[in-house]
Amino acid sequence: MKMTASQQPQRVVMVYDINTSFIRRDMAIFESKGYDVVRCEIHPESASKFAWSVLRQVWMLLRYGGRNTLWVCQSAGYLSFFPALFSKVLPMRCMVIVIGTDGACLPEIDYGHYRKPMLKYCAGVSLKNCQGIATVHHSLERSDYTYFDVEHKHQGFHSFIPGIRTEVREIVYGFDDQKWGCDVPFSGRKPDLLTVFVASWAKAAIRKGFDLIVEAAEAMPHRQFLVVGEIPEGFDVPDNLKVQGNVDQTQLRTLFNDHQFYLQVSAFEGFPNALCEAMACGCIPIGSRVAGIPDIIDEWGEIIDRKEVKQLVQAIERADERGRANPNVAQEISDGLFARFPLSRRRDELVGFAEEIMAGRAQS
Repeated sequence: MKMTASQQPQRVVMVYDINTSFIRRDMAIFESKGYDVVRCEIHPESASKFAWSVLRQVWMLLRYGGRNTLWVCQSAGYLSFFPALFSKVLPMRCMVIVIGTDGACLPEIDYGHYRKPMLKYCAGVSLKNCQGIATVHHSLERSDYTYFDVEHKHQGFHSFIPGIRTEVREIVYGFDDQKWGCDVPFSGRKPDLLTVFVASWAKAAIRKGFDLIVEAAEAMPHRQFLVVGEIPEGFDVPDNLKVQGNVDQTQLRTLFNDHQFYLQVSAFEGFPNALCEAMACGCIPIGSRVAGIPDIIDEWGEIIDRKEVKQLVQAIERADERGRANPNVAQEISDGLFARFPLSRRRDELVGFAEEIMAGRAQS
């Protein structure tokens, strides 16, 4: 167990609302470095559950408010409000990880913290009072939005919350080459297009690009499309677009290795894990020019600049040519992903920033 100079165990309290794989990965990173990791889950499912979980958080803040404790909040908003405030009056420290919705305001698709006044206020208080901000991609701090016509052309939390002086670090996600990998050459895969997401209501599906994927499937009846996850009722889908339920990560690796192409045509996405995992398994990526997606894809796939079915169809055709021209493309994409975004990079940068915050060296 990691100890302070006074022989107290160093503690990380991880605050989150949905227990996703990337949150579990961050907890494992701190545990691997000897930190005592405590979970603090906020439940937004109902008003009563939310209220009780916030009350429990306040109790935990009083219990774990010592100098040896860092509160790591996975998103700026309701869940980070009290930890950031308490960090100004107690010896504890607070880091806020900006993951996506806390870097956006897109009322056109009902997305982003800054379209809701109370959530915007809580995010602003959090970002101004915590001791360090870690963004999963620099675009969530400040960027321009051109994928489709929107009211707010400038995105990123600095565009909506002026006066933030807290130190900001870009700390991208990292991926485990023992969990993901290229098992099948490109020629041994189905020439189909795969995407993975969960969307239980229509606007969420549109944010994930499902409406554009439906249009592309209608425009390319000779191609097969597969969505893994959940989609809401009310969408008419063509016969060449299939939907499969959620699968575990072992099955997902098999599905990625069974397909030549992966679609990530979201209207907004901070640093999509599924895209990285698909590339780690050798899929040629096709994505939208929003937030972290172009930097993830880089030279390894195709980007569409605007939300237009013509652009997506052309990108799929270019990806086809890319695959035919290089029989080693799947392995090269996988190697390129792990070279840029290894799990060790996330571990070193996240723990390094945490230690600076704990030592009081980060600017706040």
